[in-house]
Amino acid sequence: MKWNDINLKWDLNKYDGIEQIPVQAEWIWLPDITLYNNADGNYQITDMTKAWVRHNGDVSWNPPAIYKSSCRIDVTYFPFDQQICDLKFGPWTHHTALMDLTAKPSADITNFKRNGEWDLIETIAQKHIIIYQDCCGSVAYGDITYYIILQRKPLFFTMNIIVPCVVINFLTILAFYVPNDEGEKITLCICVLLALTLFLLLIADIMPATSLVVPLIGKYILLTLFLVTFSIIITVFILNVHNRGPNTNHMPEVVKKIFIETLPKYLLMQRPISETDEGNQWEKVPVEGDFNRVHPRNLNPLIHIEEFRQGSIIENKKEAQIQRLVDGVIYIAQHLKNADDLGSAKDDWKFIALVIDRIFLIAYITMCISGTLIIIFNSPALYDPHSEKLVAEHRKAYMNTGSSVADNSKCPGITFSLINGMLIEVANKENEDII
Repeated sequence: MKWNDINLKWDLNKYDGIEQIPVQAEWIWLPDITLYNNADGNYQITDMTKAWVRHNGDVSWNPPAIYKSSCRIDVTYFPFDQQICDLKFGPWTHHTALMDLTAKPSADITNFKRNGEWDLIETIAQKHIIIYQDCCGSVAYGDITYYIILQRKPLFFTMNIIVPCVVINFLTILAFYVPNDEGEKITLCICVLLALTLFLLLIADIMPATSLVVPLIGKYILLTLFLVTFSIIITVFILNVHNRGPNTNHMPEVVKKIFIETLPKYLLMQRPISETDEGNQWEKVPVEGDFNRVHPRNLNPLIHIEEFRQGSIIENKKEAQIQRLVDGVIYIAQHLKNADDLGSAKDDWKFIALVIDRIFLIAYITMCISGTLIIIFNSPALYDPHSEKLVAEHRKAYMNTGSSVADNSKCPGITFSLINGMLIEVANKENEDII
């Protein structure tokens, strides 16, 4: 700190040209500069070092001091957040007519000690003049406020929170590739949900405990929890469709047209030809004898039944026995056809389950990637252009907070010049940063 005291001037010629001398701080007048937003209760400097006094009355006093101040933390964009902390210095008893404060635009950070969690972006010094009403009228008090812009280093939180959440998100995708006939499909989804729950218990102490806003990383964790729960619900629905059959569920023609004929073309899916489809062509197999023996797998009773009943092959005295034989063959053929139809219907439901599985796989991947990008890149301090814009907005906002009064430079009294204090360290404690 520097100020001018007219009572401490001397003539160089009378004192052998001595320009400056060290003086005990207790022997001279000291300005009552106080940190208004103090956090530890020590408002005054306790270590009284010597001050240098020049022959023209200029006094320079730079005592060592550690100031602790509370800072409100906005965790909206945690862990990609920027914080603004302020240190408000001013005289406790002297108004602007007696003491006028001046400061340089920014603080001296040459001795700043780098912190593992925060980066110092910029310091802004702004003079404020506040007018108070008292018994004697309006009195203006001035202060110098240092605005310290800090940006959190996100590497620790990225490696310990974001990356595991991304891995859990994409691990859930494997559940859509597990065959529906396997019983491990729903087991995998539940295991992923349990792993996410255990992970949330481990990172509970890392997350900022606040109910004012939902942090950015909290939104992403909620998104991850929603996606994993969504995958379990979809898996249960797909398994339900996969195990349906014609005996319990009737397939509407609209469902068959949409999920079997239309959607597979757009999803690049092709249904393989099953043995049932290959066995739908019924034909006669000629054999030796007076009539054709019918193979059960190649018999189409709807076409050939009349040929048997017209008596083309029943010409002897054992007509009744042959008729019973033909009826038995027809029954077996009809039974085989019904079994094939039943298997074909089950295959249709299974194929529909595969189509639905593919649809929700694409939807899950889209939500996972888009949600991750939207939430993570929503922070304005994530990359340099937004960071510079944010600093400019803060600077403009704080420049407009001061009140203007008439020029007091011509008022009698002591002119006080506050030289920028050195910012030494930034320490973090729970949700408040102590400067």
